[in-house]
Amino acid sequence: MKDNTIVKFATTVGTITSDSQAVDGLAVAILTSPGDNRPRQAEVISQAVAVRDTIDIDFVVTDQEEF
Repeated sequence: MKDNTIVKFATTVGTITSDSQAVDGLAVAILTSPGDNRPRQAEVISQAVAVRDTIDIDFVVTDQEEF
């Protein structure tokens, strides 16, 4: 994709950067978990112009120290 193309992002779980500009064919977004310490599967959707793609991301729970 061309530089400066706007890519829109959405997710079904947590939060994600809403949009990003492409540089050298790459647009970057930050996905953040909901922080509820539950394993979840998020669907992340990206769209640039008329091209749309989806990926599933697993949030996993790791051992944590109790405070």
